[in-house]
Amino acid sequence: MIFGLQFVLSLTGAIINLLLQKLKPREIQQVDVLPFWIMSGVWWLIMSYFVPISLIVTLEMVKFIQGRLLMTDSRMYSSATDSYPVMNNSTVNENLGRIKYVFSDKTGTLTSNVMNFKRLCIKGEVFGLDGSSTTQHQQLYNQLRITNVDFHDSRLIESAWRYTDCFELLALCNEVVVESDKASSIAYSSSSPDEIAIVNFAKLCGFELIGEQNDRVGVYLRKEDRIRRYKSLATLEFSSDRKRMSVLVENEQGEIRLFTKGADNLVRKLLRPNSPYLEITEKCIDEFSR
Repeated sequence: MIFGLQFVLSLTGAIINLLLQKLKPREIQQVDVLPFWIMSGVWWLIMSYFVPISLIVTLEMVKFIQGRLLMTDSRMYSSATDSYPVMNNSTVNENLGRIKYVFSDKTGTLTSNVMNFKRLCIKGEVFGLDGSSTTQHQQLYNQLRITNVDFHDSRLIESAWRYTDCFELLALCNEVVVESDKASSIAYSSSSPDEIAIVNFAKLCGFELIGEQNDRVGVYLRKEDRIRRYKSLATLEFSSDRKRMSVLVENEQGEIRLFTKGADNLVRKLLRPNSPYLEITEKCIDEFSR
């Protein structure tokens, strides 16, 4: 089609040039067929720029149309985010076509990577199995904007204050960044989805992490309706060698406490072998992992 258009335009240009030559009085008797084909060739060379320019335009149009099809493909719709893919570059199709193998270092890279807090074992007592939840607790989920938590056990939510040590650990021993949105509501962000789930669970049970101010970490206690401050003395980050994270804090009474969380097989070695809750806790861990 492009070459045909180029040929027609070249002939048209040559014919117009021939007509213009005939209008000249001195050249009326000297018109020959040869200049016509010469001029056709000249116009063909001039019109030859149509080919690369039209190919570039055609390719860009094809990429644009393919991008629109990609952005409206129902098979690429995400129900979790209620959105379709967004194409910000016209070379996305070419790059996708080059992919032959996908290497992943962890399961979460290829899955939804959603971590939900469901069960908890404290001193041999398991919570989260009965699935009971009241209307008031459902309102807490909505009011506090709880995410990454699928815990429905009214017993623990109502009596969490009895296990202050446990929930202080959940609220303080983490690397979560506290953010405030436009509605003055607290939101959490972290590179680890399990920390988001843990901190939100502590928030649901009345121990809300509100961030650090003047070297003191604040935890809002819903039952007492006040903020308890902890002075952060040291933080030992999680590493592949330690396989655990530890924080050293000082509470309002001046007590210095060390909170540690990590891999169960390593933390188990740090516990007293005669602990009355060690055996039942190991059984709970095995049951939770299934």
